[in-house]
Formats: sequence, C-alpha cells, structure tokens
Amino acid sequence: MCWNPDISINTFIFSVLTLLFIYLTNTYSKYKTKTFDNPLMYLLFFEVVLIQLIEFFLWKNLKNDKMNKLLSRLACIIILLQPFTIILMIQRYDIKHIMLALYSLFVILLYINTSLYHKNSFRTTVGINGHLSWEWMNYKGYQNIFLFILLLFYIIPTLFTNNFVLFLFVIVSLVISFVQYFKYNTFGSMWCWLSNIFLLYFIINILIIQPYKEYNNLC
Repeated sequence: MCWNPDISINTFIFSVLTLLFIYLTNTYSKYKTKTFDNPLMYLLFFEVVLIQLIEFFLWKNLKNDKMNKLLSRLACIIILLQPFTIILMIQRYDIKHIMLALYSLFVILLYINTSLYHKNSFRTTVGINGHLSWEWMNYKGYQNIFLFILLLFYIIPTLFTNNFVLFLFVIVSLVISFVQYFKYNTFGSMWCWLSNIFLLYFIINILIIQPYKEYNNLC
C-alpha cells in the first residue's frame, strides 16, 4: 500500500504498461521473459497491481463510509484470488487439485469467521506510518492463525510452479508484509515499490541484459 493516491495510481499505470510490454516482447521479440511463460503470471501480477488502483480510490474515499466498505471488500476479494491463481500454476495435477480443495475449505472457514466476528470490520484507515491499514486483516489473538494459513497458501504453491522469480517475489513480499503488519498493522504496505522493482527488473533484463549477453556490448 502506497503513501498517497498519486503514488498508487502511478504504480498501477506503470505496472500495467510494463505487463503489456512484457507480453508484446514475449510474443513478437526474441528477447523473452521465461518467468511469464505461463499466461497466469500476467493475471497474478495484474491482481497484485489492481490493489493499487483500489487503494487509489480508497485514498479518495476514506471518509465516505459506503465507498470505503465497498472498496475494502473488493480488495479482500482480490487478495483471496491471488493464492487461487498461484495454485492454478502448479504443474502436477494431483497436487493442484489437493491445494484447490484445501484453499476452498480455508476460504469458507474464513468467510464464516468473518461473518461471525468481523462483519463490521470491512473498512480502511490510515496507519501510524502513513500507509493505508486494512482493518479487515487486523486479526487479534488466536485469529492470527487465519493470516498465517493464508500466507502458507501463497508460499507452498510456488514451490510446485518451477518459477524461481515468482517464489522470490512471494517470499520477499510476505516477509516485508509480515514485518509491517506486526509493527504498524499495515499489511502489504510496501507492495507499491516492491512490485515496481520486480517489474523494472524485467524491463532491464529485456532491454539491456539479454542484448548484452548476445553481443557482449550495450550497443
């Protein structure tokens, strides 16, 4: 989550254009990014950056209770879709089906818990560090187990995707998110620049690193 609406919308625009650039080079250029060989990678990264667009509107509607709750629910749905997308990238069908069943059960249990104990928590505020704070992810006591299990559904499926960059992105993102969550209650507050760094790497790899390896020269 970024510091203000301008950074959020700039991050969203940059990320979408970068994803389009990667798609075009992978389709029409000899300089390709193997990380995106699986088309679901585009969907996953779009789900990540879509949070920035939602947060842009959240910044604009912090005091609009109705819109705040609506956008917060939408952000929650997008977050829950991300592990589902990662699971679909698992190459072994037996593991994929098991993970899908387990994750579906988890989402059902999470929904029941939220309906019983957090039905009024779907709102977003500004945390003490200046980032947006998702109240619906600020679990207390034993309910932190839901957050821990959610993180496992991010990590474990990546081990079966044969995609090291995806695994690295997930691990780094979640470590930073965990630190920010327990320190400021702003889960994922560094996604804005972290996603930019990863996508910027792909641009540099396509425009500079791959041509340099081919010609041993930048020009």
